[in-house]
This record gives sequence, C-alpha cells and structure tokens, in this order.
Amino acid sequence: MEKIVIKSYSKAELRGMYGISRETFNTWLKPIEGMLPHYNPKCKVLTPAQVKIIFEELGTPSEIEEDRKIGKK
Repeated sequence: MEKIVIKSYSKAELRGMYGISRETFNTWLKPIEGMLPHYNPKCKVLTPAQVKIIFEELGTPSEIEEDRKIGKK
C-alpha cells in the first residue's frame, strides 16, 4: 500500500486521489469544514494541516479504495 504524504494539495488533486467528483468532494467536506483551520470554500489549495484533518476524518484515499474493493461504503 502506497504511503500518502501530508502536504499541500489542490482540491482537484485530492478529488483525483479519492476518485470522486467535485460535487461529491464538496459534500464530503461540508460536515468537517468547521474543523479545518482557516478554511475558505473558495480556496483551491488546502494546507497540510487541512489535508491531515481531511485524511483523519474521511480516511486516506488508499483506505477508501480498500473499502471499495471489499464492498464497504
């Protein structure tokens, strides 16, 4: 399993890593926006601190992929 690096990522990069649409990504972020320091929904690049929280709350892209392979939602 590939190790995911905590660094700045654009929203497009994260969507690509998760394999989801912009709409789905925004839906996933909505419940945790308040947890993301200095988050602005209009920003295109997320800070390492924001990415770390996203991975902790949503799971890393590799964890999501594993869940898909074994049939979990």
